Parts: sequence; C-alpha cells; structure tokens
Amino acid sequence: MTTKTLSKTKDERAHSQSLTDSRLRQNLARERKRYVEEKLLATISKHPDGMTLAEAAGSLGTVPVALAWATRSLLKRGKIRKKEMLYFPASAK
Repeated sequence: MTTKTLSKTKDERAHSQSLTDSRLRQNLARERKRYVEEKLLATISKHPDGMTLAEAAGSLGTVPVALAWATRSLLKRGKIRKKEMLYFPASAK
C-alpha cells in the first residue's frame, strides 16, 4: 500500500466515525426530546384544571423556554390543549 492509499483509508475511517458520531448525537437528541415530552405530559396530566408553562417548568426544574418545542409537539399531536395561558391534558374538558 502506498502512503496515499493509507491516507485515504484513514480519511475514510475518520469520515465513517464522524457519521457514526453524528447518528449517535441525533439518536440521543431524539431520546431526550421524547423524555422531556413524556415528563411534560405527565406533569400537565396531574393538573386537570390547567397550569401555565412556567408552573410546569418549575415543577420539572427547568425554564419555560426549554419546554417550548415539547409543548408545540404535544399540542400538534393532540396530547394537550391550551386555553389562554393554561395548558390542560387533552382528556380534561
């Protein structure tokens, strides 16, 4: 093998490792999102009279902005509903 061939092989291995690392990060991000959505849904479900996002965030030990994407996802999927500033479990009417 020539040095050029060895170098290419190293480059290919580095690229392969980079793809593996990227996929791992993506999988971990998806798992974290699922986990946050589950925790947020469980928290809101304990409050059939509704709660603000700030209250939910405080209960989960985070800030409201950290739950914004999870809230939108749960609303879009019909798992929770919103009226004015309060969030309710979808089953609560």
